[in-house]
Amino acid sequence: MHLLKLKNHWDSTLAKKMRKVEQGDFDVRIDTNRKDEIGWLSEVFNTMVHRIKMLIETTFKQELLTKEAQFKSLQAQIHPHFLYNTLDMINWRLQAEGHSDLSASVQALGKLLRYSVHEESEVTLSEELENCKDYLCLRQSNKDPVFTYSILSNGPAELRLPRLTLQPLVENAIIHGFRRRRSANHLEIRSYDAQDNRYCIEIEDNGLGMDEKSLDKVLQRLSEKDLLTENSTHLGIANVNKRIKFMYGTDSGISIDSTFGTGTTVRIIIALNSLEIASKKYYSCNMYL
Repeated sequence: MHLLKLKNHWDSTLAKKMRKVEQGDFDVRIDTNRKDEIGWLSEVFNTMVHRIKMLIETTFKQELLTKEAQFKSLQAQIHPHFLYNTLDMINWRLQAEGHSDLSASVQALGKLLRYSVHEESEVTLSEELENCKDYLCLRQSNKDPVFTYSILSNGPAELRLPRLTLQPLVENAIIHGFRRRRSANHLEIRSYDAQDNRYCIEIEDNGLGMDEKSLDKVLQRLSEKDLLTENSTHLGIANVNKRIKFMYGTDSGISIDSTFGTGTTVRIIIALNSLEIASKKYYSCNMYL
């Protein structure tokens, strides 16, 4: 009778752990010091889950390496020096003819191109913010839509981020948040030390916002455990979230608050206790390229 109860208890424990694995939690373990068959089966389960986790992480790393190799191949075909020289020539001619506004746009475009095709995959927060300024300069010159912006950074400028972390979020705010409004649009980027040993970067707009159903769809995409599911051909919110988590761990990532008719805030949370391991992860990724 005792053995039957013990077996039923273990079966229940195994079922609960397997359900967690099914939901994408590969950190679950069955703790036991038993030396019998139940103990052996527990060790087999723990080993199997660990191997699955390592396989997923290894496959995801390989996918990142492949995408970066493809990007470098495309980069080599662009002949960036020719583009830079051409843009510089256009810039000087515009300045000579007194078109200072167009000259500023050409300079911003040149800086954006240099930034996007640079080989280094990891940059500082200050570099990301400077790239956002160039992008916003170009968007404002188009006046479609008309908007204002502000950047308030209060924290470590040397904080490391994957290249092109902020620009996709800023672009998303402008395209989707301001798409039906021609005036009174404002975008704010701010970074600061948050509570509980965390650092926060926020992109807030006062645009259309999302209703509850639309927001739930976006949040569902962010919560997906399948790191290899990415149908989009551009860097979107889900892609940025994956890269942040890959760099800083599962305690970091993106959260979103939105109210229809009021606006949206996209928040990047970085666990400061993960800063030490971030550069190691990216070094181990880049050393194979």
